[in-house]
Amino acid sequence: MLVDSDKRLNLTEVLELMGISRSRWYAGIASQAYPAPIKDGRRSTWPASQIIQLVQTGTYRRSRSQTPWHQSRSRSSL
Repeated sequence: MLVDSDKRLNLTEVLELMGISRSRWYAGIASQAYPAPIKDGRRSTWPASQIIQLVQTGTYRRSRSQTPWHQSRSRSSL
């Protein structure tokens, strides 16, 4: 599958490229081995460039500016 690196991929496309199950994908997100989705309303997408990096190298490197939302919120706002 040829993918434009600026495109956003939906879950079906990500799973097809990765060749893994949905539950394994979400377990990887929880362990921060895979990138977290970008939410657009009810829809979740992933930047193709991050998925391509993951497929090619086998690892995902989150930049320091990409702090998961649950870590960036203070406990007082919960």
